[in-house]
Order: sequence, then C-alpha cells, then structure tokens
Amino acid sequence: MSPEKPEKEDYTVAWICALPHERAVAEEILDEEHSDIDFPLCDGDTNSYTHGRIQKHNIVIASLPQGTPGSISAATAYLNLIRSYPRIRFGLMVGIGAGVPGGPCDVRLGDVVVSKPGASHGEPVGGVWQYDFGTEYTEEFITKGVLNKPPLVLRNALTRMESLHLRKGSQIANYISVMLHDNTIMEKPFARPPAEDDLLFKEGYSHDSDSKGYSDCSKCKRDQTVEPLEARNGKPKIHYGLIASGDKVVRKAAFRQWLRKKNPEVLCIEMEAAGLMDTFPCLIIRGICDYADDHKNDKWQNYAAAAAAAYAKELLENTFKQWTSPEALPAEAVNNGTTTLFCPGLPGAGKSIMSSIVIDHLRNVTVKSDNQHKVVFLYCDYQRKEEQTVEQLFSCLLRQLCSGHSSGIPKPLERLYQRYTKSHAKRNRPPVKEVISVVRNLIQEQGLVYLIIDALDELDEATRRRFVGNLQSLQSELNEAEVVAGKLRLLVTSRSIADISDEFEGCLQLEIRASDTDISKYLSTNMPLQLSKCALRSTDLQELIRRKICEVADGRFILAKHYLKSLADKMTARDIKEALQSFSKVSTDDDNLSRMSEDTINRIEELPIGKQMWAQRVIAWVFYAQRPFQSTMLRDALADVYEYSDSDRDDDVDLMSIFDCLPDLDEVVSLCAGVVVLNQKGNIVQFAHLTMKQHLEDKRFQPKWLRAAQLQIAKTCL
Repeated sequence: MSPEKPEKEDYTVAWICALPHERAVAEEILDEEHSDIDFPLCDGDTNSYTHGRIQKHNIVIASLPQGTPGSISAATAYLNLIRSYPRIRFGLMVGIGAGVPGGPCDVRLGDVVVSKPGASHGEPVGGVWQYDFGTEYTEEFITKGVLNKPPLVLRNALTRMESLHLRKGSQIANYISVMLHDNTIMEKPFARPPAEDDLLFKEGYSHDSDSKGYSDCSKCKRDQTVEPLEARNGKPKIHYGLIASGDKVVRKAAFRQWLRKKNPEVLCIEMEAAGLMDTFPCLIIRGICDYADDHKNDKWQNYAAAAAAAYAKELLENTFKQWTSPEALPAEAVNNGTTTLFCPGLPGAGKSIMSSIVIDHLRNVTVKSDNQHKVVFLYCDYQRKEEQTVEQLFSCLLRQLCSGHSSGIPKPLERLYQRYTKSHAKRNRPPVKEVISVVRNLIQEQGLVYLIIDALDELDEATRRRFVGNLQSLQSELNEAEVVAGKLRLLVTSRSIADISDEFEGCLQLEIRASDTDISKYLSTNMPLQLSKCALRSTDLQELIRRKICEVADGRFILAKHYLKSLADKMTARDIKEALQSFSKVSTDDDNLSRMSEDTINRIEELPIGKQMWAQRVIAWVFYAQRPFQSTMLRDALADVYEYSDSDRDDDVDLMSIFDCLPDLDEVVSLCAGVVVLNQKGNIVQFAHLTMKQHLEDKRFQPKWLRAAQLQIAKTCL
C-alpha cells in the first residue's frame, strides 16, 4: 500500500535556487520526489515547482527565470511561492557564490558559507549585507540599513550544526558521493575537481591576456597563487558568517578586497539574498565556485552547488527532529504568538523522555545562543504529591530562576527573605502570592523563560487546579506588561484526561505518540543485545519482529520494551514466531508494566470517597462489558445506582429527575486517571489501552472492589 500523497498544506519548507544546476542537485538530493502533483496555483504565479521530502519535511523547490538572477527575481519568486503555499514556515536559498579569501577563515573553492548573524564594526548584522544599498558621497559610498536575521528556529539549527560538525564532522562529502553513485549521469559533471584546480591568484595578478577565453587559467603563472592554509583532502570546509549581496556579477579582485575592507566579516559574495531577507524567514547557503576576480570560470560551479545542497540536506536531517519538525505544528499556531504547548499522551508513550530532550535542547542550543534566556522545569511525581504543593512548586521555580543570577542573590528575593526571617513576622515562610510576585520580577529580567512541566496529571487534583490557575494568571500578567508577548513559554505533558485538556483549551495541543519509525529504531538498536543468535541471523525474522511489535505497541515505548524482552528466552525461529502470534495477550510479569498499572489503580483508590465510587463503577462496567460499551449504556448503568423500592419501580418514576442527579459523563470518565476514555468517534467508553484491561484480568492484581462489582452489575441487569 503506497503512502498517501501530501496535501498542499503539508509543505512547510521552501527551497529556492537561482540556476539550473542548483535546482538539479536540489531535486536529486531529496529523500523522495513527489511526482504527479499538480496543485492549483494563485493567479499570477509563474513559478515551476518540484515537490519532495527530506526526513519528515515536505519541501517545495522553485528557481528563478532563466537568465534573470538577482534580488528582484528572487523576491518575486518567493512572493509567488508563499501565495500558492501559505503554510511555508521558512526557506533555504541554496546555490553558488564567490569566496572572499583572506583572514582566519581561509575560504576556498568547494567550501560552503552559511549566513550567520553577528557584528561588524560593532554594529549588529543579520547575516546578509546589502553592499550596493546606501548613499554615494563625494569621497566614498556609505551603505546603510540592516537586513533581518534568519528566524530563531534556523539560528538554533546553526548552533546545533556547528556543534555536531566539531564532534563528528560533516556528512557533505558522503551525501554527494551517494547522490552521484545513484545517478551516473551526474557523476562526471558534478564530481569534485582536483585540488590543483583550486587556484587563488594574488590580488595584483590579473588573468593572462593571452588566455582570454580559456576557462582553466592554463596560461596564468602558478607562482602567483596563494596556497590554502589547510588542505581540504576532498572534503569541503563549512564557514559561518556574513554574506555580501548585490545586483551585479563581481569579476574584479580589487572590488572584492574593497568589500572586505568595508566589512572584514564578509566571506562570500552573491546576488539574490538581499531580495529575500526582509520578507522571507530564510537561511542563505552558498557553495564557493570562484574568487570574484577575473580568473573566474565555471569549473567548480556544479560541485559547489552540490556541496550547498548537501549541507541543506544535513541541516534538515540532523537538526530538526520529528517532535520539533515544522509540519508537526499548524503554521498559524506557530506564527500567532502561541506561548503554551500542551502535549497529552497515553502512559508509556515517551512523554517524560520527550520533556528531557526538550530541556536538553533548550539548554544546549537556545540558551547557549542567547544567555539572556532561561530554562526551568518541574517533574511531577505521584509518589511525592504530598510535598509537591503549590507553594513548593513555585518555590522550586524560584530557586531555578535564581541559579546563576548575575548579581548572586537577586534583590527581590533578598527583600522577601529579610521580611520573613529578620523581621518580627508571625510566619517564617512567605505566602504563595509573594513567591509568585518574585518569580514574576525575575522572569521580567530575563530574555525568554521556557518552563517545561512533565506529568501534570500526577499532581493532586486540587493542587493541580490551583497551580495551573496561578501559572496562567502569571503568564497573562507578563504578556500584558511586555511590549512583546511570550516572556513565559510553557510546555506541559500529561496523560490524556478530559479535565486537564479543558484547562488548556485554546492552547496549541500536540499528542505525544511514538511513531512506528521511532519504535522500529529502538528495536533495531536493542535486538542485538537481547535476542538469540537465530534471530540475528535472519533479516526476514528481524523485520517480522519489528512489524509485529510496532503493531501491538500502539505508539508506546514501554510496551515495545516489554514485548522485546519477552522474546529474549526464545532460542528458535519457531518459538519466536509463536510468541509473536500470541502478542495480543500481554504477559503481566513485567515489573515496569505492572507498576504502571498498579500506580494508576492506587491513584483512583486515593480519591475522595465520592469520586472514588464513581470512578470504580465506570471501570467495573467497562471491564465486565461483553461488547463495545456506548456512552448511553454507561449512563443507563450509572442511573441504576440510585436505590428505590420495588413499589417505586412500579410507579410512574420521573426518569429525568434521576438523570438530573448524574454528573457530566466526561467528568466522571476523567476521574478514572486515564484507565478508560471516551472515544468520541464511536461514542464508546473503552480502556485507553488493552494492556490495562489485561492487567486487571490477572487475579493477582485485580482489586477487591472490581471483584465485588460483578455481583452488583448482575443485580442491575436483572
């Protein structure tokens, strides 16, 4: 069965090229090209598009009209693209450029230059410098204006890529090798030229007049060349810095050096970026094909285009993971200033792991790129709910905000401390309102504060309601006080419980669920460590194991771990296949699985007696039901809990008055701590996962109230 073709709204990354060979490598380096796609375009859109995918990113590729490079053509192509594809979040301008040698970077042919915000002469620069926009005075030309920086998601990506390359090196050469191996037509024209063809001539040495028309500088003197500071060994070097952009082709070394003198940070010269940066949230990636002098030729253009495309592929593949992938979030939600992301998910789906990954990512990328930002977090724990009070939770946030503060102990905290310890105050701990006030003051001193709250559902219900209410009020107050909204950004994970979802109504929501790809990767990594040799010798058997476990794990890592562990003692292929066939029935001797189920039941049994009674009745009815249990059936069953005499039954009882006494069905189901859920599609009340039902079927774990409920249900049905 072939995968469904993406819709127009699924394309979120724009890839713009100026020249045919740039587009050729862009199309060839895709993981998958989406053919036979013919979306209707907006009136006046004359672009020709290629659609494809790299990892989870659906990409639209467009190029400029033949023979019309430059900033105006680039801006026109982009404006047409975003009219026809309104869900585009950001773009990549990928192609060739001229290197500006000199300085510590030692830019050479075949290298890649990526636009990166920085400073020049003490002034901020957004990564692209428009060198031909300014005022011509009698003695000199003064440029003016600063173009926009790339969006934060791309700036964070650059930090991540630099770090990755320092540790593991770039994959550009590998990507190009694979691409040329798969397409032999491109192999020769796009191969890397030999190192002796990288000729950087001294600034004062012009192209030999006798060799005009020769593209290889065969008549030019080799003793006038400048050797690279560092040998490339067939692999391009990546440089991050300033790109100069203007509407002309530069073939003059003196002008190139004038640009470097005006702006020593310049690494590359090109023609299109200035038309995009102020209107298009994008990154500029250039492969170096010449040195902007009169020795300019086309020999390195194809390879330079391939190197730039390979860098773009590596950026998309290794930096943006699925859970932060642009298509995971609706574009309008990302762009409208949303500051709260609520992530519900089933037990064992990886919520806490994801929270840890987010915290690590924000600390190592976002905060390192701007030390004014702060990351704070809370891991809620059902076992510690007595100590995780509203007061303690905000005190924990306060401690984290104070950690690493530039002035040691912040003044607001010092004043609070003195008020309640060195004065004659009746209490030595401040009320939560005053703690929140100090938290507010400290957040206002920061850039952005990212707060990650994991497992919110594990808080006591009353604590949770107070905490969320105070937190949302704090967020609103900060937004009203700031010129730019979003000082405090929240990510909250929880089990899928209606009450908690209601508290975050109107916020951006993204369900946490392990994809089959993620579970398959987990299995591939762990199978060699756990399975017998007979399984490891057969790739077909390994594929069968992956497919079956992905099917029954249902998006939950904890179940994948359990099923894989159950195969560890199977010594023959036949034993493994028989076990796979029985996987619809879960073995309950797995400690993690049992503990997860037992903790959930314990939480229900610790509810106030009234709520506990309702939750237990709902679970019992769903547990003993012999067919899908519709919500109307549950309502009828719960109505019978009201006891009245046989004579009342014979009378004309006002049944509506009975139903008026029942609580809201969603609310009753939410008391069940995620054990059962209301499936809105079929209006069915069911176990959130078969695992829990199978756990309750085991007599060793079945609570007394569930066994006793069977008699009451039988009486009700008579």
